[in-house]
Amino acid sequence: MNLFPDRISRAPFTKTSNSRSSLDGDDEDVWIKMLEEAQSDVEQEPILSSYYYSSVTSHRSLDTALANILSVKLSTLTLPSSTLFEC
Repeated sequence: MNLFPDRISRAPFTKTSNSRSSLDGDDEDVWIKMLEEAQSDVEQEPILSSYYYSSVTSHRSLDTALANILSVKLSTLTLPSSTLFEC
């Protein structure tokens, strides 16, 4: 039941197969560039190293980095980010 049909619209969520799309190469290029820039920023500003580690360099892909950031932003006291990140 959608209480606000005029404000919220979304397509139904469906899981897709694990096949690679044509954008994966571009995603990987973006991720590599982000890692390089994060490392450069850490070299220039070492005080930011823990921030860059938790949000960028500790993740294996752009997907997992974004999932982590979103889980932290959406977490509450009753729904911790670790639970959101696992989904």
